[in-house]
Amino acid sequence: MMKAAKMDADGPPWQQNVRQRPALTSHHNRIWHGHLKSRDRSQLSINPDNITRRKKVTRKSTSWAGIPRCSHPCAQKRFALPSSASIAGLLGAQGRYLLISLFLVIALLTTIAKGKLGDYAGAIADYIRAIELQPRYSIVLKNAGDEKEERGLYQEAIADYDRAIAADPGYEVAYFARAGARYSLKDYQGAIDDYSKAISIDSHDADAYYGRGLAKSKIGDFHGAISDNNSAIHRNPDHAYAYYNRALAKYMTGDWTAAILDYSSAIQRNPDDANAYYGRALAKCKISECAAAILDYSSAIELNPNFPDAYYGRGSVKVGLKEYESAIADFSEALSRNHQFAGAYYCRGFAKEKLGDFSGARDDYRRALKLDPEKPVPALMKTS
Repeated sequence: MMKAAKMDADGPPWQQNVRQRPALTSHHNRIWHGHLKSRDRSQLSINPDNITRRKKVTRKSTSWAGIPRCSHPCAQKRFALPSSASIAGLLGAQGRYLLISLFLVIALLTTIAKGKLGDYAGAIADYIRAIELQPRYSIVLKNAGDEKEERGLYQEAIADYDRAIAADPGYEVAYFARAGARYSLKDYQGAIDDYSKAISIDSHDADAYYGRGLAKSKIGDFHGAISDNNSAIHRNPDHAYAYYNRALAKYMTGDWTAAILDYSSAIQRNPDDANAYYGRALAKCKISECAAAILDYSSAIELNPNFPDAYYGRGSVKVGLKEYESAIADFSEALSRNHQFAGAYYCRGFAKEKLGDFSGARDDYRRALKLDPEKPVPALMKTS
């Protein structure tokens, strides 16, 4: 008689991947930190009267789940004047501003003229020369760093941010931008240090607390992340991403009921966030609210049909409810979107075994173990 797959020390196989971090995967991380990276590049989408309203952004969004980049009044800082702390006098600052503005206007006019003549390389060279005439001008340097960061040239962007900060040690936005570049390079402690410096200059910046909370989550300091997101929410009660990140941190500390409340707050402020429904579903599974978890997984899938983890999560809950045929359909949907999903093969094999499809089960187990040799070998694979 064929034996069912063994359950390892961490629980039944359909729960193994559900126990993974719900929001520290790369696709979630791109969404969270993409909000911070976009705040200096969305001036046209800012609504001063309602900073949480999302307007159409003209530049291409890079969010993984199709969620528009978030606007924030801090985006105004891209064009903010440097602080007076590093300027010898107001007149000198104004003089440098007018000078560089004049050179940039000249460069723009030259660009237009040379562009009409087809001399694009010459136009770009004129623009670069205009910048070189005042290399210590912090706004220009910071904006140059932004463009490099946008292209993924993080080390070069950091070099520009370093020069901007050297020119104006009180330029909070430059510290904030450098923190984002360091975060992208996985220098999380460096990012924390820069966010802390930005906060010391402008303690009202909710995004700086939120960014520092993200970095703290990445190094496992979940209590510190909760504290920083508390500060972000205190300064901006409608900061959906701060609720989301705090929910993750609470989930990781085992406070699942509180995590559900924060995910709900994030959904209330951003009802199109598939990842918030997914995270809330994971937390509901922890307190055995299976039917509610299935609804949340289904909402995540409706918002983002190409979400393999959501199909996998819903299938896992269905296995626990012994709805094996429906579970197999969900695992198959997950695998159609991610052919390397070892957990989905493993759990589909378990469901097939329960339905008596031992040949199909062995095939799925074999694929799962090839992709992830660390998974426990099911008893079915040890029989002839």
